[in-house]
Amino acid sequence: MLAGLGHYDSKVVVTLELSVKFLSLALVNESLAFQAHVVRSAKNFSFAEGFLYQAGTVPAQHLAIATAMVAPAR
Repeated sequence: MLAGLGHYDSKVVVTLELSVKFLSLALVNESLAFQAHVVRSAKNFSFAEGFLYQAGTVPAQHLAIATAMVAPAR
């Protein structure tokens, strides 16, 4: 949702759809990082995707993948 906030003048973005796929277990003693970006944007909604991974891993092995459709609140 935060990736969608950067595309609209609205202070609030609502989630229209959210899907999370968990691919692997995360280690509790390791730091996690999350990266997200908007894949496609229109006036009334955006499609975003994000990846959860162990911080410091190169290349990052995805632990989870999230996809979302977000829209500015009216």
